Amino acid sequence: MTLTMMTMNKYQGDSKLNRLLPILEQKSFYINDYKKIKEDVYWVRSGKKECALKCYQEPEKLEKQHHFFKKWKDAGRFAAIPVAFTENMWMAGNEDGTWGLFEWLKGTHLHFDQKQDRTQARKLIHEFHASAEGISGPLLLRNPLYMKWERRIDQFETTYKDFLSSGKRFLFHEIHEISRQTLEEFKQLDWGKIEQDAWERKSWLHGDVAHHNFIRSQDGKVKLIDFDLLQMGPELYDDIQLGQRFLPYTNHSLGEITKCFQATKWKTAWMKGLLVPSDLLREWLYAHRRYQRQKQKLAGHLDWLDSSWGERKKFVEKVQHMLT
Repeated sequence: MTLTMMTMNKYQGDSKLNRLLPILEQKSFYINDYKKIKEDVYWVRSGKKECALKCYQEPEKLEKQHHFFKKWKDAGRFAAIPVAFTENMWMAGNEDGTWGLFEWLKGTHLHFDQKQDRTQARKLIHEFHASAEGISGPLLLRNPLYMKWERRIDQFETTYKDFLSSGKRFLFHEIHEISRQTLEEFKQLDWGKIEQDAWERKSWLHGDVAHHNFIRSQDGKVKLIDFDLLQMGPELYDDIQLGQRFLPYTNHSLGEITKCFQATKWKTAWMKGLLVPSDLLREWLYAHRRYQRQKQKLAGHLDWLDSSWGERKKFVEKVQHMLT
């Protein structure tokens, strides 16, 4: 039995990986072991090398990362870098998509309920922004952040019937009203100036600063993974998203959250961005897609949203009073 046949038999339970193996082995790249992490993401071992193997439906996402990392001189210091399958072979394509390899970082995710981890995450993002500034790349035009949030509110509106059937009509209307109001105020900022500043400086943002995209190794060093949403644009977007993710773990303390983001540029824009509860809408919409046919689980997530909203509403009212 050939090595290819042995390997294919070994992974016959995973059809995507099974279809990719012959292509890789033709180029002398062999997978000795694997573990599925999530859809289209695998841990793989090839010889002594451990990597993350990822499949992209949009090859431009992978191409953009390779272009960026080639020019980012400090990449190895701050991030899990792309890895070649073999010499000069950085991507592999088949009917499932375009595949790429990345350095596998051994360690644990940060936990934003820990102040030390929040400090490390903020420091790393700030250093990443400073290190990446000036890197030239494809000028892919992206819509401003507020347009993404508008679509999210539109999607939130489609879930009204579940609030109604659960006796939480008032909760829906309150979240919806404040979301629209704070977003409208956020939209009134000088986005032309903010975006132009980013293009002129060639500033970059990670795009997905969730806790699980920060990995701390055994020696205590923290690095970023998953640059799928990497783009040139205002670093402000990362700072807003990170601030929103920190809020529940700071008891919605305005003093603590502003102290953590003292180096943030466009302070007023950052503060107004925090007020838009886009993160709560995101979590609710994710749960709704996942559990809409499991009423008990969906009801539990509605209770979570109700509780989380109570704290967020107080924060919004306090900051709005301060800004007036």
